[in-house]
Amino acid sequence: NYLSHWSDVTIILFYRRYYEWLPSLFNHENKRWYRDESKWGENIVDFLEENSETYHSYYVWSLLQRLRRKFDEKNIILMDFHDKSTRGPEETLFCNIPNATEMCNAARSSKEENLNPSVNLDYFDLAYGAKKEGMVSMSGTKKTTKLLKAIEKYHNTNLTGAKFERVCASSTILERIWSMTLAADSKLNPRNNPDNYDEMRLDFEKSASTKLCKLDVAKTLNNPAWKNFFDAYNKVDHKT
Repeated sequence: NYLSHWSDVTIILFYRRYYEWLPSLFNHENKRWYRDESKWGENIVDFLEENSETYHSYYVWSLLQRLRRKFDEKNIILMDFHDKSTRGPEETLFCNIPNATEMCNAARSSKEENLNPSVNLDYFDLAYGAKKEGMVSMSGTKKTTKLLKAIEKYHNTNLTGAKFERVCASSTILERIWSMTLAADSKLNPRNNPDNYDEMRLDFEKSASTKLCKLDVAKTLNNPAWKNFFDAYNKVDHKT
């Protein structure tokens, strides 16, 4: 209804694969967790178990169907987030808009910068898990931010970024997400061919063991290195 106020409207949508869009959506909605205690304890696996189908109504395919009922096809432009012929979505966008030569050149020449980056939620999961176990106190934005920075520094410096143990979504949920990805891709990305699906499946399986998984908090907190960290941090925290 908002866009219907104008007689000449061009709507640009980006298509992103469903299995990539879901964790991106979760991260975007939850990366300010420490400011909202009601969200403490939420995780990607529970989110997928509860919403892998529900959130499809917010996905670009569903949005596209709603827009087509209100606007002519010529007023809707669908772009590919995964277009490998460009440096990223900015170049894809500006270099496919008529009469946007200067913006296109700027997108091609400027340093790539993600203005809305994802954050590593593992550190918050670990902090919240330690709080529940009574291993550390966590109250207020300032103290929580300080704790998260300390966890990140310890992980990357003392533990050299060692991989965390993870718990992933069930095979039922993963296959449901994959099926929904394929269904949307066949409609939104007609340039694809069977070879691309093999490549996409490999990328999906990588996501299935990383982005579609949560930190195994229990195992991590039982690791002697992390027990020592929280013990030392707690002692210093009580002195300050």
